[in-house]
Amino acid sequence: RLVPVVQQAWVLAQRYDALVANPPYMGSKGMNKALKDYAKNAYPNSKSDLFAIFMEHAFSLLAQLGYNAQINMQSWMFLSSYEKLREWLLDNTTIITMAHLGGRAFDSISGEVVSATAFVMEKIAKPDYQGAYLRLVDGKSEAEKKGALLEAIQNRDCGWFYEAKPDDFKKIPGSPVSYWVSDKIRGLFENFPAISEILEVTGGMTTADNDRFIRLWHEVSKDNSNFSAKSRDAAKLSNKKWFPYNKGGGYRKWFGNRDYVVNWQNDGQEIIKTGRAYPRSKSRYFQESLTYTATSSSYFGIRYSDPGFIFDAKGSSCFSEPHFLNTTLCFLTSKVASHLLQAINPTIEFQTGNISILPFNNKIDMSTVASELIEISRDDWNEHETSWDFISHPLVFHSSPESRLSNTWNNQLSIWKEKYVKMHGLEEKSNRLIIDAYGLQEELSPSLRLEEITVACNPHYIYGGNHSEEELVKMSRYDAIQELLSYAIGCMMGRYSLDKPGLILASQGETVRDYLAQIPEPSFAPDNNAIIPLTDQEWFPDDATNRFRDFVRTVWGEEHLQENLDFVAESLCLHAIKPKKGEAALDTIRRYLSTQFFK
Repeated sequence: RLVPVVQQAWVLAQRYDALVANPPYMGSKGMNKALKDYAKNAYPNSKSDLFAIFMEHAFSLLAQLGYNAQINMQSWMFLSSYEKLREWLLDNTTIITMAHLGGRAFDSISGEVVSATAFVMEKIAKPDYQGAYLRLVDGKSEAEKKGALLEAIQNRDCGWFYEAKPDDFKKIPGSPVSYWVSDKIRGLFENFPAISEILEVTGGMTTADNDRFIRLWHEVSKDNSNFSAKSRDAAKLSNKKWFPYNKGGGYRKWFGNRDYVVNWQNDGQEIIKTGRAYPRSKSRYFQESLTYTATSSSYFGIRYSDPGFIFDAKGSSCFSEPHFLNTTLCFLTSKVASHLLQAINPTIEFQTGNISILPFNNKIDMSTVASELIEISRDDWNEHETSWDFISHPLVFHSSPESRLSNTWNNQLSIWKEKYVKMHGLEEKSNRLIIDAYGLQEELSPSLRLEEITVACNPHYIYGGNHSEEELVKMSRYDAIQELLSYAIGCMMGRYSLDKPGLILASQGETVRDYLAQIPEPSFAPDNNAIIPLTDQEWFPDDATNRFRDFVRTVWGEEHLQENLDFVAESLCLHAIKPKKGEAALDTIRRYLSTQFFK
């Protein structure tokens, strides 16, 4: 009876010369309790995902000098959750060769969701062994990557073939498998202190129920919001419910992405009471900071944040003495920082640990340049209704009585161009100074494409692609006129006024009486009952179209009224609606308002 048991034991005890696998993928969030507990106890270094557990387990099936050949996720090469696994691999095994495929390695899987790497490792540590690495991350399809791989095999000077030793990886904190990084870059981590010596980088709150506790700032009453609390005590004493919340957002540098508020009434009583929320770093709430978007398939977008904000786990924040904040912001938006972050972690997730270990040259002072860039970006953000510091539409703000709207538009276009061109020059100056400070003139250029200047007034950034200057002007003009119509309707509703900057009626329950208490004799009166018809024909004398005509007359005067309405109608026909031969300007505007405005 023992013979079958012995035979089975002999099979299980065998060790192999080679193992080839495409292991299953499952993050710890997908594991049931039994599997999660087993992974934690049996595979503490690789417990974060099944693929990493299989990767580690494979070595226990190999004879000494055996080969482990797998294709799996690239995350083990860079993320902090696999740091212990990397340390073990570098101390006990050797990467012989790797085809780093990155995203789009499989035509059946779109996008960057699965970023893969294929490798062969030997079960022995050879610290000085020069492994062969093929960097195929730029290919957009299976065929492209296959072609690049075959070319690299034939031609080692192709530009994407690299050699690196296990000990090279240990020179960067966390030991990322950054095989393409130069010795110069690795030396920076040894020669300069980590930025964490002057900058605290930390993740923020997890509410556990964003739908319940988070709103866009304009969804709640202005009277019940506090945008300027300087501390938790001040926030609590104000008895307000809603406070600004940094939540990451799209790629934008210097200033902006101020969209959300969070329910932090009575020092977060309702959130904390759920027992599921995790309000990290409470001691840092409402302090001046830098905030960045943790997940981005674009570049690293980091911005200055005024005092008054709480911050989210995806809107991680950095804190320091005020005189350091501007210089560190310049460094973190620079090409040097981007290059270093790519060396540490070229995934779509920027972790707090990645920022903390960046080598920082504390002899540079960029505070003046940063201040200018922050203020230009702040002005740009505040030119739109989506900002709570919005004052007036720029075309109205720069208008003059009895003038042509087309002239106002042309002047505004020049103002915007001057802004983003100035930013372009300042950012390149910042890049040049930082590249020089790190001695990376041979590796990096300070130059930037206009598309990299992240302000809304820059059409090259907003619209991207290969558009001609004429096309960019047309798209900018359409968007500006569309926003002008929105602002005009805001004035009709009493939200804004031509006689006073900023928000007027912005809280539940306010009426036109509250408006008139602030502006007794308005030049353009709000609607009495706050009902503005949007109809395809003129059924009401005070519909949105007729009131918009009155708005244009009030702002730009009577003399050029028809010409100005024609300009609005022509602008809308650049994109939103098709022109109709012989249609009057007011009818074109009515057609836009009744069919496109709410879209």
